[in-house]
Amino acid sequence: MKLTSDYKKGSSPFRYTDFKIPNGKRVQRSTGIPFNNKKAAEHEARVLYVQLSTQVDREKTLGSKLLSTVIPEYITTQNSNDNDIRSLNWALKNLGDIPIGKIKREHFIKLQQIGMKSISPETGKTVLPQTVNRKIRPLRALLNKSVKWEYIEFCPFYDELDVVPAKVRIPYTPEEQMKIIQACSATNNAHYQDFFTVLIHTGKRFDSVRSMKKSDIYNDGEYWILPTQKNNTHNEKVYFADTTRKIIQRNITKSLSEYVFYNPLSKRGDMGTCVKAWTTIRRYAGVYKDWHTCKTTAMTKAIDEGMTDQQLMAHFSHEDIRSVKHYSNSNAATKKAWANKVVSGI
Repeated sequence: MKLTSDYKKGSSPFRYTDFKIPNGKRVQRSTGIPFNNKKAAEHEARVLYVQLSTQVDREKTLGSKLLSTVIPEYITTQNSNDNDIRSLNWALKNLGDIPIGKIKREHFIKLQQIGMKSISPETGKTVLPQTVNRKIRPLRALLNKSVKWEYIEFCPFYDELDVVPAKVRIPYTPEEQMKIIQACSATNNAHYQDFFTVLIHTGKRFDSVRSMKKSDIYNDGEYWILPTQKNNTHNEKVYFADTTRKIIQRNITKSLSEYVFYNPLSKRGDMGTCVKAWTTIRRYAGVYKDWHTCKTTAMTKAIDEGMTDQQLMAHFSHEDIRSVKHYSNSNAATKKAWANKVVSGI
């Protein structure tokens, strides 16, 4: 469905919408997006279309909209990430295409029971309760949004599952990092070497680095403008260390796709899911730590170099001090110094 006009409006530099909402009203408004960026303008127009349509496209009976109808509307307006989309489709599959007004507390309990029977592909064990909680939250968010859209009167309450204490992640040692890099070559996965190294250097999320595009790198690899992050921050400017910059420059030259890091086996042209290859690399190296430990390693190193909590929050894009407190509280160098002081005083 085409939602924008291919014609300029007067002297305006922006592309305009051109569509009709369900009541027949034609909407021609500026998207605020430059005329030559049609893709971004189409996205803005689609969000506007959904918002205006939901205001006039009310069902005669409150709560009668089907879950399969509301999910696409929610995904578009919220710009949902891949994980949320998968979670919503999982809920639809297990609950069936029911009217959202009929979703009760019992349906959330049913999803919890189904979720706790799932097996993690990484560990081969039953998933943790917090994993199930995260999987169900997008449905709750959708229902809360539906209340604002006046599709339903309220979102049912349910108790989340009690969580297992968070996994303690031990940073990669220099020896383990070298083993991983050597294992990449030994297992014909050399394209993972630079990817792994940049994760360690920057401490950025796996998905962010995997999705890094050449068009997001500026000034010959000096910095990276991160379009969107999990915490909903946008267009963050990330400066690279000199060694990291050289890695980025090298991969931009080598990559055959729009992404900086290229996996020849990936359909999209990025690094792919990194599941099978990473398992092979870890087994060969004898180092059983996950991708997230790269961030732990970067933050631990920053603490060893004397970064304060505020500096950690700024550098690693955390908005809540609680997100970095457990790193600073586990400062190994400081604790060793304290231990030595105690012993020397005995």
